[in-house]
Amino acid sequence: MKTRLALVASISTAGVAYLLTGYLHILSLETAAILFVFNFLFLSFLFELNGTLRKKLGLLALGNLMGLAWNYLLAIIADFGGSYSGDIFIICFRILFPLLNSIWVVSFWSLSLSVLPRLKLEHAEGIT
Repeated sequence: MKTRLALVASISTAGVAYLLTGYLHILSLETAAILFVFNFLFLSFLFELNGTLRKKLGLLALGNLMGLAWNYLLAIIADFGGSYSGDIFIICFRILFPLLNSIWVVSFWSLSLSVLPRLKLEHAEGIT
C-alpha cells in the first residue's frame, strides 16, 4: 500500500513540476518557486497523515489553485501600487513578497493538517 502511495505521490509531483515549468512563461519565477516549496512541504507529510489518497491529492490541487489565485492577486496589487506610487513600492513589494506568500502557504498547510489527522502512535499508552 505504501509503495502504491509513494508511486502516485511521485507521479503527481512530477506532473505538478511539469505543469509549473510548462507554464513558467505565464507565471513569474517567484510564483513557481513558492508553489514548488508548497508542494514539497505538503508531500513531505503526505505519508504521515490519515485519509484517502483522493482527499490528500485533492487538498494538494486546491492548495496549488489557491497559490495561483493568491499570486495573481499579488501581481494585480503590485501593478496598481507601482503605477501610483512608483519604484519605491515595487522595491518594497519585492522585499516583502516571500513574507506575503508565506501567509497563504502556512495557513493552507496548517488547515490541511487539521483536516487530515496524524496517525496515532501505537506505543503512546506507555509514555507519561
